[in-house]
Amino acid sequence: MEALIGIELKVLGSDIVGIYEQTKEGYKILVAPSNPQSNEGITIDKLLEDINSLIGKTGEKEKVNGNELKEQLKAAVPSNIKLEEIVIKLKTAYLYVDSKKGADTKLEYAFSLDIVTEGVLPKGIELVDVKRLTVSVWNTDREKVLNYMSLQKIDTYLEG
Repeated sequence: MEALIGIELKVLGSDIVGIYEQTKEGYKILVAPSNPQSNEGITIDKLLEDINSLIGKTGEKEKVNGNELKEQLKAAVPSNIKLEEIVIKLKTAYLYVDSKKGADTKLEYAFSLDIVTEGVLPKGIELVDVKRLTVSVWNTDREKVLNYMSLQKIDTYLEG
């Protein structure tokens, strides 16, 4: 039997495509960005609002209260920090699995997350202002995927 299942979705502001392909030899799975330039990200406020909305729709309000979570998060940081201006962006979500009967399964992945904090601290604070935090993990050598990630490796800084 051969089969193909696909899905398009948006995760943390990033357009993602997912494909499952069944063949006579095995199966393949691909999760990849479908339009990496379209990522606006999502603010912490919007993220918590969405969580609250989704929880409300499940009818399980006792488990997690999104408004309570938001208030606890705001209480945990100094009041002069603008939590609502923190933006989370999923820069890259890539997963490739190639499984053939009688062979080792090939697995590649790459994930990159940006947390944009520019403007979060009040104006006038010059001691430190963290503009962006990026976390990336990968095991692939595919140039197209690595380009999506926009990696700023140490060698890039040292060579230039």
